[in-house]
Amino acid sequence: MPRLVKDTVPSLTYELEKHKTVMSAFPNASVHYYKGFQSRDVNKNYTSFSFDRNNWGCWVLFFHELPFTYEGKTEIIKVYSAPQRNRMCYIDYVKGGRILKFSKVVFNLKNNKFVSSEQLMTAIRVEISKFIQDTKLPIDDKHLDPRIKNLISFA
Repeated sequence: MPRLVKDTVPSLTYELEKHKTVMSAFPNASVHYYKGFQSRDVNKNYTSFSFDRNNWGCWVLFFHELPFTYEGKTEIIKVYSAPQRNRMCYIDYVKGGRILKFSKVVFNLKNNKFVSSEQLMTAIRVEISKFIQDTKLPIDDKHLDPRIKNLISFA
């Protein structure tokens, strides 16, 4: 159903101000319909991280939380790194069936002091351990962290 132009103007000005705020902090940022804002500059200066899981993999997402104030209301805009997700583990198919594989976990922590590298690695190890427990598949431990290998051997 079509809408009146006067009804769309407030939402468009809100989106425009949001884009201007992101552009002022990250001039090379891009916007995607589903992914939101992304910028390679976030790779050098992220403020937080979260995890994304589904049936075939586990990823860590780094982002910069940018405060945005519009008409007296303040909200946080998440500007994700580019690439947005860093794969930690995934399910692959081999001749004998499905197997759980791991990616090398390497992050730039030189300029990102919001959390220590040990706290970040601990959070990643916990998330990978949960994924291993949930999938209950054979493991290809080529790139698996030694601490997780030790935990698995005792379980």
